Amino acid sequence: MLIICDKNACILYVGNLYLGAQVDFSIFKKELASFNYNQIQVWVDLGFIGIQKVLTNGIVQIGYKRNKNTELNDEQKAVNKQIAKQRIVVEHAIGGLKRYYILRNEIRFKKPHLNHKMEDAVETCAELWNFKRSFYEKCAQK
Repeated sequence: MLIICDKNACILYVGNLYLGAQVDFSIFKKELASFNYNQIQVWVDLGFIGIQKVLTNGIVQIGYKRNKNTELNDEQKAVNKQIAKQRIVVEHAIGGLKRYYILRNEIRFKKPHLNHKMEDAVETCAELWNFKRSFYEKCAQK
């Protein structure tokens, strides 16, 4: 499942639920590759290696991956650290979703036609997370 959020941890998009092991980048190509990313800054993790070839108009920020035989140099480590500082907001938003008990446990639906129910649950949890964030922002402004 793909989740897109802004720099304020507001969840903007919740993707479809896929059963089994799926590569993040292949899900991205199915769902979001056709969107116009003209001059939009996109921060992704190492599950999206190769995204620069698909998003030619966007500004892609992706970290460096260490090879088996070589370590990252200091400049690459610094870039990874800067990207991690930006991406932590997304991780906090995903953690905010996982606060809801329905998303903590293993999905036990045995029939594939019930998967949309879990997608509805994730979308509802995302809406609750966004509501909570906006509520606390309004309270902080007063």
